[in-house]
Amino acid sequence: MSASASAGPAAVWPADPRSKALALELYEAVADRPLISVHNGLPARYLAEDLPITDPIGLLISHDQGLQALLRTAGIRTEFTVTDGWRAEHASRRAFVLLWRHLVGVWAQPWMRSEGDETARLAGLPPFRDDTDPEAVYDAVAARLVDDPVYPRRVLAAANLARFATSDDPADDLSAHRLLAEDPSLSGRVVPTFSPDRYLDPGHRGWRTDADLLAEVTGIGTEDLDGFLDALRQRRRYFLDRGAEASEHHSSDVAIARLAPSDAVRLFGLARSAELLPAEALALQGHLLAETGRMAADDGLALRLYPPAGFSAGTVDRPAADRGIVDRIGPLLADVGSAPGFRLQLFTIDTEAYAAEMVPAAAEHPALAAVPPTRFADDPAALRAIRVAAIGAEGPGRSLGVVDDMSAPFALPARHRLGRRLDAGALAELIVSGRLTEDQAHTALSDAVAQKGAVADTGAVVRSGSGRPGGP
Repeated sequence: MSASASAGPAAVWPADPRSKALALELYEAVADRPLISVHNGLPARYLAEDLPITDPIGLLISHDQGLQALLRTAGIRTEFTVTDGWRAEHASRRAFVLLWRHLVGVWAQPWMRSEGDETARLAGLPPFRDDTDPEAVYDAVAARLVDDPVYPRRVLAAANLARFATSDDPADDLSAHRLLAEDPSLSGRVVPTFSPDRYLDPGHRGWRTDADLLAEVTGIGTEDLDGFLDALRQRRRYFLDRGAEASEHHSSDVAIARLAPSDAVRLFGLARSAELLPAEALALQGHLLAETGRMAADDGLALRLYPPAGFSAGTVDRPAADRGIVDRIGPLLADVGSAPGFRLQLFTIDTEAYAAEMVPAAAEHPALAAVPPTRFADDPAALRAIRVAAIGAEGPGRSLGVVDDMSAPFALPARHRLGRRLDAGALAELIVSGRLTEDQAHTALSDAVAQKGAVADTGAVVRSGSGRPGGP
């Protein structure tokens, strides 16, 4: 690949000529290396059965948890599933219109519309502009998808993926992963991710039903707290034995802290009898998340936490002493942060919270990796700057090369290209400032890609041209 072909948008690179030249050289060295998707909202069943994406919500929102996080901060419901009514045309249309209006503000800067984030172009949408009628866009996209649905296998076949992590319910038997692993038309690996959010949220309307399902799947009674935790441990082992590398948690604004044993038992009993008050539900949720951290220290599953946008000290209605994410994960780090097997990765789309809170926390706690955002920011120089800060605080080994790709599958390659370019630019600036040598920077970027790129001989990332009979 030539430098001109892979350089991409000029705004992504440092303005200084020497830094830009070094950044291009660094990027060229890894541009064609296979991509590692550490997390994606696409269920494994979509790949195993090559289920087509046939509606605008499925295309843009259902599998893109980054967009969902943005919508939640605007008070927009994001549980876009068949059973809750969002598939109704009027509800989907309303959600799309709300999303459009929100993204018009997000894509306020020209570089985001035309260069930095390629969501609109790759989805076949016009630029996010306030003089465009979102209902007309919805109608056009819906009509197009009826005649030309998006097939996940075709989309991912061109992505050059070495590993692709799906999002999986703890009660799932992972049969789709078995089918993918046995499919001779696939290469690389598709790995499950333990995704227990609904089981850890006792304020959720269906939580008692979920707890009963966990008991049915594991054969362990979940009427009491000890049994519930044992059932979760069993499912974590089940996922680990089938290739899972992490658990993921898209928590609300919850302080992660253990309760006194007697309080935890009492609140769990109230949850089972549907008598929890909202504040008690939050306290119990924080306790269950803390117990999940202890499980992570014991079994080695990395704990990936995706705080919502705005999860920072600047959020309104918080005590003056509340430092946002730092205060909320502080008890967890104090409890298990020094355990040899514990790993915590923080993902965010909030650049202010990242720079002000997450990077200093990562500098203090070796078990914590603060993954730099690649989305929804006004200035590529700011995205590079926070990477420079992260590398200085953590060293290059913890967050370099990890791309926040909570995106619809069609946008995944573009997200990774942008992440690698930003990493290369940050390393180039560190070279020019005398904080790294060129050899150190090349080694760091190469290692960051390679250590996340181990591929098993069998597994399931789509090869070009594969697909079900009758599909693309």
